[in-house]
Amino acid sequence: MDRPHRLGEPVAMAVRHIAPLVLAAFVACGLVSVFIVPSYGVLDRSGGATAAPEIVPENFELPEDEEQAQPIGNGPGNIGVKQQRAARQAALGFVLPLDNDEPLERIEPRAPLSELSLALPPPPPTEAATASDSGEVRYRLLHRPLATAAGRFEADGHVVEVQGIDIPSPDETCTDPTGASWPCGMQARTAFRAWLRARAVMCRLPEIPSDGVTVTDCTLGGEGVAAWLVDNGWARAKADGPYAKRARKAEDAHFGIFGPRPDGVLPAISASAPPAPAAEPEPLPQ
Repeated sequence: MDRPHRLGEPVAMAVRHIAPLVLAAFVACGLVSVFIVPSYGVLDRSGGATAAPEIVPENFELPEDEEQAQPIGNGPGNIGVKQQRAARQAALGFVLPLDNDEPLERIEPRAPLSELSLALPPPPPTEAATASDSGEVRYRLLHRPLATAAGRFEADGHVVEVQGIDIPSPDETCTDPTGASWPCGMQARTAFRAWLRARAVMCRLPEIPSDGVTVTDCTLGGEGVAAWLVDNGWARAKADGPYAKRARKAEDAHFGIFGPRPDGVLPAISASAPPAPAAEPEPLPQ
């Protein structure tokens, strides 16, 4: 009863091995019939090689009197073009004949397609430019101010004094609570220079600098210059000005010129002090 089963096993194994080979052969035949056979058929029909296009020499000789039609040829690039008219050579001084004897009339040239390459006139001045040319006073930015006193500086041709304060002179001296005299005016200018640090100051000024000193209000980084000087005690406020209360607070707190001599500042030389005796010259050796 087991013998037929044993005979069928080799047949099944052979079928399993032969089936992939048969399938691969069918696929290969299909690819050959699709891609290779049509190409060989074209080569056989054309004689085994592609025929080179016919080269037709051009005729560069132009007719002398009348136009003459010249054949172009039936090359691959001239399909649908049968003939071409040759250009007629014009004699020197040739001018097209006019229908009548009227003189020529010159007409205006056409307008350009674009204004990008044209030298157009400058645009009319704006209202802001007209106002600035007329000397209107407005806020302007002054670059790299140089402080000459606490509240006075020079920048961009302007000499500006901050309004609302009494600017201490650089030569002014002050007396601290201990009775020592020190150059408070020079120290106030040094503190003002350190606060400016060559930053730009915004002031209300005309565009054209004046010959004299301009007294106006200024700001630096959004803070009023006069308010900073008064709050730190480096300037005195005018009695009827808007900084009187600030000045009293700085004086009560002994800030700036109202306080003691800062560390590192030499005491001022009193004008009433007796001058130092001059040294006598040494005698020359004999």
